[in-house]
Amino acid sequence: MAAYPNAMLFTGHTHYTLEHPNTINADDGFIRVNDGSTAFVQAGGYGNDSDIYLDKTVSQGLLVKVYDDKVVIERRELDKQGAVIGTPYAIDLASPVQSARKYSTDTATPAFASGAKLNVSSVGASSATLTWPKAADDTKVDSYIVTVNGKLLGAPSVISPYEEASTHAFSAKGLKPNTDYTVSVKALDAYGKESAALVSTFKTASAGTGYDASAPDVLNIDFTDVAGTSVKDSTLNKNDAVLENHAKVQSDSLFGKQALVLDGDGSRGKPSSVARVGYNSSLFTQDALTIEAAVSISNDSDLSKDEYHILGTYEDGGYALYYSAEDRKFVFDTQNSKDPAESGAMADVKGKLVYLTAVYEGDAAHDYAGGTIKLYVNGTAAGSNATSGPLPINEDNDLIIGGDIEAYGDVIHDFEGTIGEVKIYSRALGASEVAAHYQAFQKTLPIGTVKFYDTTDATVPQALREYAQVLAGTKTVDYTYGYQPSALALAGTSGSVNLFDAAGYMWTASGTTLKRFDVYASDASQTQIYAEDKYFKGTIRALLASDRELWVLTDQGVSSIRYQ
Repeated sequence: MAAYPNAMLFTGHTHYTLEHPNTINADDGFIRVNDGSTAFVQAGGYGNDSDIYLDKTVSQGLLVKVYDDKVVIERRELDKQGAVIGTPYAIDLASPVQSARKYSTDTATPAFASGAKLNVSSVGASSATLTWPKAADDTKVDSYIVTVNGKLLGAPSVISPYEEASTHAFSAKGLKPNTDYTVSVKALDAYGKESAALVSTFKTASAGTGYDASAPDVLNIDFTDVAGTSVKDSTLNKNDAVLENHAKVQSDSLFGKQALVLDGDGSRGKPSSVARVGYNSSLFTQDALTIEAAVSISNDSDLSKDEYHILGTYEDGGYALYYSAEDRKFVFDTQNSKDPAESGAMADVKGKLVYLTAVYEGDAAHDYAGGTIKLYVNGTAAGSNATSGPLPINEDNDLIIGGDIEAYGDVIHDFEGTIGEVKIYSRALGASEVAAHYQAFQKTLPIGTVKFYDTTDATVPQALREYAQVLAGTKTVDYTYGYQPSALALAGTSGSVNLFDAAGYMWTASGTTLKRFDVYASDASQTQIYAEDKYFKGTIRALLASDRELWVLTDQGVSSIRYQ
């Protein structure tokens, strides 16, 4: 473009307000102009600065007047009858680049006033409040860069059209208990120049007895502690989630406890049924992150959406964990991943309980150039990939459980199903920890739960009800089934019956004996024995395995045993 100085590039998509000092720039030998946005204008600061990133009421645009010897660019407030913003840019076509540069000059570095201090107050075990006075600049201070112990923590923006506050406050969350911290704040102007830093030191408080440093420290929600529309987080950060639209928490038989139930309702521009955790600095870490989530896609879903997002902060930064209905895979992706980490194809997912672990591990020693992301399904490694940078911090995006959030605030890719728990760590879990956590989760499920039914109960699978009628001599049905999981297996003349369940384990029954075992295991002591009277009553006549339960038909009735 520099070879064509009379060419001007008008471009947008940033949604930056046209009041920004860098709306026009000619530093690279050609003229480029931000053309504004008719909606969702970036008119204020980020949430940490008590402003709103996108103002849906502001509408801006350009009126470009072309003459023989000049081009005049007027910035206009379209929501205010086309009122002119500031001084029009008059570009002399005899020397266009030089004339444009007078509108985009930056001669000074931002600076804090002499004696300015960074104050630290309200210090707790995992948080502290930082306050500082505004800096001055010959153009405009665009943002403040906040770091703790050398790590980026936030950048609350202060750009126009709103006047910058005389002082700023920042809630630093996600800190470690009983830890010494050095915190710094730098001002960044519209042209990227940084001020000298304001620096302060402090030490966080002790977390008290019972604190477990290995537990989830960013988010830990199991949906058992709910007050109205607020779902409580048990970490020190208290990152409580708020239920929106039709999202609800109710008892769920799959998890054997309360769980988040989402109907998938919502789309761009419409309310979504999700649980929302408001943004704060504890939700993003540069070095490492682990997500654990127990989910089940609804049996009623038609899987017509491209993606079903379990949680995310993804657009313009952060991460997303979701099921791709198009590829039939679970996916973990970050903004700086070369490609996602994906599971193998899992087409039969509706109604199945799936435990997902997503791990991001940065490479701080080499400027994050060699980081990795990994995805585990039910405690087993499923996919991995490389990353080329730290997790970006996007302070516009809340953490959405059950969807993905776009930069202008709408939620898309709504999840349809049940979520039993969500945990987030600020560290990368290793493979052995991942497997151990999955095994621990398995023990919380109502495995081994038994229920008894009459053979005519509508809850009993139809095949068993009909076979009970055959045994009673009141119905004739041809039961010629292949030897496969979930088929109805009948006790033959020998009185024995064998069947594989959906988890790949063998059930074998004879008379009043019922066992379950791994046919490939060498240790016979691992065989599970299910006693008569506790798990079934009478002589076993048939078995049927569903996704999670074994159904047992005896000469006295029917029972169901939850096996996974």
